[in-house]
Amino acid sequence: MFIIYDYPALSQPQQVRLLLSDIHALQARANSGDYTAVDVLVDLGAAIKQANLTRRQREALHYVYIRDMTQAAGAAEMGSRQQRVADYVAGAEQKIADVYYYWAGHKEGYDV
Repeated sequence: MFIIYDYPALSQPQQVRLLLSDIHALQARANSGDYTAVDVLVDLGAAIKQANLTRRQREALHYVYIRDMTQAAGAAEMGSRQQRVADYVAGAEQKIADVYYYWAGHKEGYDV
């Protein structure tokens, strides 16, 4: 089990990675009426949209975090190599963290 406040600095890629890793637990909490989880998911969706991810980055996130596949299995689905999927995921996490960093700097509810 996790606590929403386990992500103190979403402006760091490793914190975004933790948040994405908890996506299924967040969805379950949101579905059971946890409005804080709903807020986190809405913000995450907005951050992903604003991050302007490439199609391949979105696809890699989908396989690794939504479908819970290993990077190697995701690579097989994408017709790519594991290292490329790792690069796509890392690049996406950084872009999402950059959005949270921007929001924090503009007093939009997040800390750096």
